[in-house]
Amino acid sequence: MRPYAHLLSYLAAFLCLGCAANKDSYYQKGEIVDIRLNQAPEAAVIGAGLAVVAPVLIDYGIGSLKRVLAKEANKYTAAYGNEINDSHFYKNVSGIAHSLNYESVTLTRKVGIEGSQTTVSQITIKFSTDGSGTFLSLQPLNIKIDKSKAKLRRNDNTLDLVLQVQMISYWIDRDQQYHAEETANIAIPVYNIELGRSYGPQDEELSKNSKWFLPVPLSHREDGQVFGNGTFSLVVTVTELDDFGKRIGSISDLVHTNEAALKDWLLQLLEK
Repeated sequence: MRPYAHLLSYLAAFLCLGCAANKDSYYQKGEIVDIRLNQAPEAAVIGAGLAVVAPVLIDYGIGSLKRVLAKEANKYTAAYGNEINDSHFYKNVSGIAHSLNYESVTLTRKVGIEGSQTTVSQITIKFSTDGSGTFLSLQPLNIKIDKSKAKLRRNDNTLDLVLQVQMISYWIDRDQQYHAEETANIAIPVYNIELGRSYGPQDEELSKNSKWFLPVPLSHREDGQVFGNGTFSLVVTVTELDDFGKRIGSISDLVHTNEAALKDWLLQLLEK
């Protein structure tokens, strides 16, 4: 049964390291998350056609250990986000082409520090069009995280992000049927973001675009005429992740998988 000794050593290491957190991490008190759509300074044209220890104690101890591990692992993952609703996705709508009214969306997270609301992270995601103006994609434009919501280890100053953008569009089709449908659900992973550092278009970490998706459909009147400027809801969610949480999760899985054998091994130790 000696192989289970390594599991206990992992747990001991966890208990030592898990309590020591980065001073700029795990900021959650008084959280406020703002979302803002940013006007496009110039027209980005979109094609109008696509507007559309005893045994009992050991049992208790192992069960408690699993709960502690699960709870601690969750601290190393944290999410925040907000939603915005708007009816002007496009600027000027004509029979041939129309342009984007917004070039990007910004999510700002604030927390209470020393009695005042302080901005601790700001992420801007831009809308991009393909060469033909047919499809849209998303790309991180700027990221700055001074204090994370997720817990980080004391000597760990970086984290990974998943930027998720969901778009729900509302329109009336040519048959006068009403629609409220998800037209985009994009997840963009961003790796190795350092606390306190500003990232921009020049940084490799922000160089990847999302998959392409269709723009917000426009509504039609009974006579077939297009009206409105594109009604939509935009939901932006940021998930922060730290690798240490994954390691704790792996230990938790190991405890769960070997629970019976681990219990037998501990009982044998008590009998000696």
